[in-house]
Amino acid sequence: MIALAILLAASAVPQSLLSAADAAGMALTQCLFATFRAANQAHLSPAEFDSRLRSSCSAQSRELSRLSARIFSLRGDANPSAKAESLIEASYRSMVEEYRRFPEKEKLMRDFCESNPASCR
Repeated sequence: MIALAILLAASAVPQSLLSAADAAGMALTQCLFATFRAANQAHLSPAEFDSRLRSSCSAQSRELSRLSARIFSLRGDANPSAKAESLIEASYRSMVEEYRRFPEKEKLMRDFCESNPASCR
C-alpha cells in the first residue's frame, strides 16, 4: 500500500518539473561553491560569508524554492513552501559550517602533505 502511494505521488510530478528542479539545484550548488571560494580568498569571517552567500545566491535559492514547493505540493505535502525553504536554509547553514571549519581542515591537509609528500602529488 505504501509503495503504491509513493508511486502515485512520484507519477504526479511531471518529468519536466523534476528536470527544472535538478537544474535549479545545480545552479544553487555552483553559486554556493563559487561564493565559498571567493569568500575564502577574501578572508571573510563566517558571518560575512553567511551574508554574502545569502545575497549572492538569492536568485538561485528563490528559483529552487519555487520549483521545490511545486513538487512538494504535487506530492501532497501539507506545507510545501515551508518544506522547500527549510531545505534551502539547511544548505546555507551547512555551507557556513563548512566555511567555519575550512581553515582547520586546510591545516590538517598541509600537515598531512608535509609528512606524506608522495600522497599529495
